[in-house]
Amino acid sequence: MRHKLQTSADGDVIEPDVHDAKLIGILLRGKDAVIELETADRKTLRLVLFGVQRLVADNFREGNILLDVAVVTGSKVSIRDVAAAYGVKPENQKFLTEVVDLVASGALTVVTLNPSYGCSLTSLCERVEVEYSD
Repeated sequence: MRHKLQTSADGDVIEPDVHDAKLIGILLRGKDAVIELETADRKTLRLVLFGVQRLVADNFREGNILLDVAVVTGSKVSIRDVAAAYGVKPENQKFLTEVVDLVASGALTVVTLNPSYGCSLTSLCERVEVEYSD
């Protein structure tokens, strides 16, 4: 069963608790992506990103450990958030302002996995939900 993520006012995911979770895998399935995590208390969950427009994952290693996950949409988005999803620098990228407007309107969401060690990931997608393993 899929659920919405609970986030703080600044977009940090607070439920589920993904601090110190291990990034186990990334599965790309058409326009969707599934990010599998093992939490610090050894529970498996998946972040399901629907309608992925862009996804950049760098430095994937054995033992990837997350610091946090952020979900940014609406007026909280910055041009840096969007630039990271495209893997470009924010300077002199006119098309980025159009994408920022789409995120600000709620049509798109920026999902960022910030590592303590290993893989960093940024995605631009339509929505994200969490799926728990039984």
